[in-house]
Amino acid sequence: MTGGIYGKLKDAQGVTVVVKNPATGYENTLTPDKTGYYNVSNLAPGTYTVQLIRNGSATAEQALSVRAGAASPAVFAAATNTPSAAEVNAKNLDVISVSSTTTSVNTIDVSTVENTQIWNLSDVNNLPVSARNLEGIATLQSNVSAAGKLGSAQGYSGGFVQFNGAAPDENRYYINQFDTTNGSNMLQPTGVPDEAISTIQIKSTGYGVQYGSTTGGVTSGTIKQGSNIFKVGGSIYFTPPTSSWLNPNAPNARNKEDTSKYNIFSSATHTQSQITNNLWSSGPILKDQLFYYALFTNKGGSPQTTYDQNSGTTKDVFNQNPSHGGLINLTWNINKDHTLDWLLYRENDNSRHTQYALSDPYNPGSASATPYNYSHGINNEWLSVLNYTGKITDTLSMSAMYGYLRTRYYTHTLSDDQGGSLPSVSYFDPATQKIVVPPGGTGPATVNSPFVYDKKGYRLDFDWYPVEQHHLSFGLDHYNYVATIVTNTNPLGAWAYNINNCPPGQGSCALPNGALLANGTPYVSSAISYQNDVNRNINKSIYLDDTWQVSNNVLLYAGLRHDTYVSKLDTGQTYLRMPYNSPRFGVSWDVHGDSSLKIGATLGRYAEGLGVNYNDLAGAAYISQMYYYTYNCASANCADHGYLPQNLQQAGAPTGVVGNLPATVDGQVSHNIRPSYQDSASIYALQQFHNSWTAGATFYVSKLRNLMEYWNGATLVNNYLSANGYNYQLPANGLGYLYNPGKSLDLTLPSGPGGALQRVVIPNSYLGMPKPERKTYQLTFTLDHAATAEEPWFLDVSYTWRHLFGNTTGAVNATGSANSNVWSNGYDQSWQAPAFLDGAGGNLQSDAKNTLKINGYYRFSYGLRLGGMFTASSGVPLSCYSNYPYPDDGRLSANGNSQDSYYCGNRLISRGHAGKTGFWDQLDMDIGYDWKLASNSLSLDLKMTNVFNRNAVLQKNQVYNANVNDPTPSPTYMTPNLFQAPRSTMLVFRWQYN
Repeated sequence: MTGGIYGKLKDAQGVTVVVKNPATGYENTLTPDKTGYYNVSNLAPGTYTVQLIRNGSATAEQALSVRAGAASPAVFAAATNTPSAAEVNAKNLDVISVSSTTTSVNTIDVSTVENTQIWNLSDVNNLPVSARNLEGIATLQSNVSAAGKLGSAQGYSGGFVQFNGAAPDENRYYINQFDTTNGSNMLQPTGVPDEAISTIQIKSTGYGVQYGSTTGGVTSGTIKQGSNIFKVGGSIYFTPPTSSWLNPNAPNARNKEDTSKYNIFSSATHTQSQITNNLWSSGPILKDQLFYYALFTNKGGSPQTTYDQNSGTTKDVFNQNPSHGGLINLTWNINKDHTLDWLLYRENDNSRHTQYALSDPYNPGSASATPYNYSHGINNEWLSVLNYTGKITDTLSMSAMYGYLRTRYYTHTLSDDQGGSLPSVSYFDPATQKIVVPPGGTGPATVNSPFVYDKKGYRLDFDWYPVEQHHLSFGLDHYNYVATIVTNTNPLGAWAYNINNCPPGQGSCALPNGALLANGTPYVSSAISYQNDVNRNINKSIYLDDTWQVSNNVLLYAGLRHDTYVSKLDTGQTYLRMPYNSPRFGVSWDVHGDSSLKIGATLGRYAEGLGVNYNDLAGAAYISQMYYYTYNCASANCADHGYLPQNLQQAGAPTGVVGNLPATVDGQVSHNIRPSYQDSASIYALQQFHNSWTAGATFYVSKLRNLMEYWNGATLVNNYLSANGYNYQLPANGLGYLYNPGKSLDLTLPSGPGGALQRVVIPNSYLGMPKPERKTYQLTFTLDHAATAEEPWFLDVSYTWRHLFGNTTGAVNATGSANSNVWSNGYDQSWQAPAFLDGAGGNLQSDAKNTLKINGYYRFSYGLRLGGMFTASSGVPLSCYSNYPYPDDGRLSANGNSQDSYYCGNRLISRGHAGKTGFWDQLDMDIGYDWKLASNSLSLDLKMTNVFNRNAVLQKNQVYNANVNDPTPSPTYMTPNLFQAPRSTMLVFRWQYN
């Protein structure tokens, strides 16, 4: 969340460098070393002046922009002359004139071997971006994608972001240095209001050892800070309701076999208008020392009505009720060398989902007036981040961060209202021979506490310059996250009344638990459920790196990161502890010595952290039992006592499970397990030319080396145990094992029923699992133009060619098969046993060969502003999925068969060989007008995405059929199930006073 300034003077004798920021009162005097080099770090983002002082007089001065996460070079032609603005811009793209209309593009920072992109939200406001959050800004780059509408939970990636074709759970998202990635599923960040974000830094390739637990991209947001200038402002975002012109619906897709039904039914969808208001203020509390930035946001309700696709018999109304949040960011400049920043954010929102029955399918007018079901979700979020930056000595500085995040979610349903004070009751009706519920309804069988997710983390970072040529960085980070939900039996019980019906001629027979009862005896069963589901994980690391100035123009980088991933059972015991080392290297060449041309390369290993979604796979402490009783009441089913049984007498022992914990704490983990990791390399060049232009090219290669998944193929293991003389068999419904596909299973198993534990190693040659493979070859070209007073237009162009192939998309299944669901337990069920991996090698789902993205805007002198975004992309490969045709060969998992194999119509069709989706493109536009009214700055924007309302098919149904023996495809095979998001329109008004 801080940046820096550096430079090198040809003639530094007798020269001092003064760095100032009048907006915050910052001033620092630097003395160049004997080579003429100087630098200052831990600067708050903003506009600074750099002065060269010789013999008490300023000989040159330069204004430049400091942005979070980057160092800006101050380049002077000579120490005796003050360069003109044109000369400054010609020498370095980081140097910008101080103007409200000035923006900066991807800077050429030669103080590091990394190649990063930084977006200023003031620029993004001029573009027709529908999502201005961490994920949405990342997708402005051509090497980043999100299938379907971002965050829509649609498409094979669930609408989540993918960097360089990696799976959506491989990214990390930071706010003010705190990792806000949701540890429950590792899919998306906990958000803050878009309006509060100042800049977003994106690292997609070759980043250093300060960042870990990711094999994808790193996106970091910095919250706005106050200054000595008092400001107040606001914004209003208005989205009109559904209409054929401004916000039309996606097209329908009829069922090929039964044209009265639809695979996609969108024409009757209706979303009401929505207004989001933001009000903010910033300024000094104590001049030059203590500043604040505060924001209040309120998002209005917006009911959306949809209809189910296949039968058209349900009307769904999703109402995002009004939500609100408050944020404050306090910045205390203790002195020029020490700063403290404290961010606090609180948000409350709730939603309601109501379902109505349709008597006439697909006819909205036939909906019932009374809902048959509804659920009400209440979500509360808290975020607090404390940052310290300080200079300890002239050669040592440090930063520290502590953050806390809490999410609390609770769902209230119709059954809670109808049966909130009722027991859960059902009974056998002899007249209808069916199980029914009593008149007046019944309560739920179980009740859940709110879901609570807590994440605490801290990090320390040190920067040390022991000698002039070496910059050492070292530090640590530690994150602890816990996801908790408690499930209990209904306090009034979960009762099922029945009658013991014996076969003809038998006077008595056994209940399901084996207890004998006379024929015709009434009995009641009681379901007892309890689970205190507490998933705990710890991800911690230490790192050390050295940036070595080998010569005036060449940097070498070497770093090592040591991560330790710890996971715990519900009991609090550690079942998994994985230490891992990730070395990384880099080199860069400042070709001309003036930051105008940088050529570099990186090579490194990147390991993926663990979410708590793995924990239940290794064992969970819970109770799930069924008790059986006889009873005695005056009325049938104890109706006279509110259906609560009286005079209970237990019949036999209970059935079920008390606990589902392994025999040893780590009993469900293969002892040779390692985290998922990949090796990647990049070669890049950045060229600044003609005042405000920068061009870049990056060639990126990555190879997945290891994958952590879940084995559940009991049959193969039991066959091995029997063949090798072990007197033990895995239970058919038991837990599986966390393991690395392609490696042996190294397990702790009993020597026999109730026997002593022993190590058993089952070689992979017996299991028949292929080694996970995912390879990426990618070439990206970029072209950026910075808006200046002389050239008031901004342009960002990027093009990516990619080839992505292998037999896995990553830890989660993002393919389009039957078990494709990034919301699942965090693993790919295809790797539970070998049956679904025949033919799995091929072009992966994100293998879009060509992607072009163009973003830009132009400011006219009279206030009019035009912005636009254009995206064009090749289609992606399609596969064919069906049931495994040999279900009795022992190669299926304990979960059985599903449409995840590549056998279709009894023929093996390898991944990616069932065709491709088509080319698609999209144009988005922004028309804005800016004007001044006294001390007020105002703007009005009309933003429209997908101007021409393209309806390209982005994804098709790839499930061939559900019948092993049927060679005929189902009528839904290869029919569209995801279209390009239709045109959307938004009106935005902004106001600022200062």
